[in-house]
Amino acid sequence: EEGNANDSAYDSDEWTPPEKEVTPQKKKITFEERVKLCQAFKVNNGHLNIPTSKSKAKGDDDYGLGKWVETMRRNYRDFFNGELVNKGRNNKQVTGYQLEVLEEIGFDFGSSGGNEEAEGTFSEQGTPTQKVNVTRRVWEYRVAQCRQFKVENGHMNIHPRDQELGNFASRMRALYNRRLEGKEPLTQAEKDKVRYLDELGFAFDGKFDVNLQKFMEFKQRTGESKVPIKNVPDKKLGTWAAHVRQENNKLNRGEKSDYLTADRLRKLATAGFAFGEKAQRETPWEEYFDKLSAYRAEHGKDPPTSHPEMGYWITKQRAYYNKKVDGDPKHYMTDEREEKLRSIGFVFQAGTRMSEEHRASMRAGLKKTFDDRLAEFVAWKEKHGHPYVPTVTPGEDKHLGRWVAKQRLAYKAFQGKEVSKKYGKLTAEQALRLSQAGFAFEASHIRRTPKDNVDATKPNEDQEYEQQNELEWANYEHSADPFV
Repeated sequence: EEGNANDSAYDSDEWTPPEKEVTPQKKKITFEERVKLCQAFKVNNGHLNIPTSKSKAKGDDDYGLGKWVETMRRNYRDFFNGELVNKGRNNKQVTGYQLEVLEEIGFDFGSSGGNEEAEGTFSEQGTPTQKVNVTRRVWEYRVAQCRQFKVENGHMNIHPRDQELGNFASRMRALYNRRLEGKEPLTQAEKDKVRYLDELGFAFDGKFDVNLQKFMEFKQRTGESKVPIKNVPDKKLGTWAAHVRQENNKLNRGEKSDYLTADRLRKLATAGFAFGEKAQRETPWEEYFDKLSAYRAEHGKDPPTSHPEMGYWITKQRAYYNKKVDGDPKHYMTDEREEKLRSIGFVFQAGTRMSEEHRASMRAGLKKTFDDRLAEFVAWKEKHGHPYVPTVTPGEDKHLGRWVAKQRLAYKAFQGKEVSKKYGKLTAEQALRLSQAGFAFEASHIRRTPKDNVDATKPNEDQEYEQQNELEWANYEHSADPFV
């Protein structure tokens, strides 16, 4: 009975199991918080030669800083020995980003980054007993990577998502922007880094700095401080220069420009960019003439227009001479300059120059409307008996042929196919009018322009013999209606 009584006591609702002892979880400290602890250590001790966990008594290491320092120093050596892969900022392992930050605050990695033992020992109080080597190997490593990037890409506009240098580039640009804003002053080491990268050609301002560097190379090569829109080897540079001038005109009119910031204007002024219409000549005409004379004396001919130093100048002299011959007052080719160039045998006209009639015809052709060209096509079709205008020909049908080719591509865009935007897109009305005029929207089966007044949809003996059965005329059914 006593046993039963005890059992009933345990079964009563008043009994509660003993509470389990909960072990408090350690607070997870982020890398940024570790950096702040290091900076606080430097304030209190005057250095960043932080003792490792082995050099302090057990339990005397707040937040496990000593153990973390030991890991950082080991990973630093592994990084340069190729045993540690930079896998990104959020990876559990130390990354190049973390090493850069630690090096910038003066963290003592204990060695030069190789396999050597850490220099310096610690006293019982955790202070260094001898001088420790604090290196800049991470910085030098990143600079070497930037140089290699420029060799491979021709510029130093590193994308923030670049696998190797993205984080580094973003942090350097952040330092540059801090310097511009002036709210948070940079340390001397940070100023030195920004200045060094700027001299190296690092694109702090993205594509703007890339184009600015191209302008400086253009100016050094040609002696001109104004980039022309046309007749420039790099068309993108000409387009950029024109955009800069347009934005500068906005500022001159008192309007706002989101593109030309104060820093960009400073850079353009320092580089000698010509905003106005008149070019600021850095290299005198006579100096180029002397270089041309020396070149002809050595090679017996004029330099090619692709010559890196004189090619652009030679092209301009020939253009000025042609303007002078045509009676254009803005030719800049004085009689004195012409006489000096002739005295050394300079060739003013390289190749065949088109006649004035031909140039007038080209100018007139460019001004013709869709209706004008359609009327020309109808007349051509009636004359030749088929719609296949040759699209590549040096004859009188040259402009009409180009127009026909453009309409076929514009029709493809009208159908929703991928075609370059420069060919435009037909409207429904234009496509209908072309269809009603008997326009051939598809001519890929035509290997040779048919003879006049020959039905292109039917073969004949001469065509079969001449083309050796290359054209499958019998199987071709031409549909002139694009809406069928």
